[in-house]
Amino acid sequence: MVSFVLIRGPDYRRVLAELSRFNARYVTVGLSQIDEEEVVKEIRALPPQVRGRIRYGKGKPLPLTRSGRLNVKNTCILLVYEKERLVDVYPKMLGKRYVDPIEGVRIALQKAPQYYLYEEPLLILVAHHPDLLGCTRVRSVKETVELPEGVRAEMDLVLEEGDGSVVLVEVEEKATMNAIAQALSLAQAYQDYTGQEVRRVVVVALSAEESAKRAAKKAGVEIWLLKMERQ
Repeated sequence: MVSFVLIRGPDYRRVLAELSRFNARYVTVGLSQIDEEEVVKEIRALPPQVRGRIRYGKGKPLPLTRSGRLNVKNTCILLVYEKERLVDVYPKMLGKRYVDPIEGVRIALQKAPQYYLYEEPLLILVAHHPDLLGCTRVRSVKETVELPEGVRAEMDLVLEEGDGSVVLVEVEEKATMNAIAQALSLAQAYQDYTGQEVRRVVVVALSAEESAKRAAKKAGVEIWLLKMERQ
């Protein structure tokens, strides 16, 4: 049976009402009542496909601030436990989908469907098989670079070809115009940050918008789609 820890923040009373409505097991705490560093470690240790994006940037509030602290000034935080082990956290971003703590209560109690981030398994597949993209090894996974506006951004994969040439890979559920633009921006940032040329920019996805295919072809970005073939 799941239990909840609700860290107080904006709108926590609405989440409290939802927990009470389902007679869920829960406790509410303030930031001063918990070991913040330990909670942050627990959150970060969740599988990426479960936790999704949890660091606050622009847009809707997420559990962690840019500096890695609990973001209780902007949101309450719902922790989901099974047998005293953290198994989920809300709010979070799964791809482009925002899941707030109220929906998190319903998902944890099986009153609403569970969602997972499918980008991470794709990333793991490519990281374990760089040869799928004609590369020989992985240089880095989830490397962080600084964009011109001073914002730090995370690159999914940096691979190497046989001659040491750099291949930057972004993994998306769907290749969109935004994904193409982001991949190009990250490639430029990587070049500026490291002084090394990026020979190929690749977007790996399950599907692609037609407009994204046209934009990628014009910009020299490769789109690779994962396909399943019945034998």
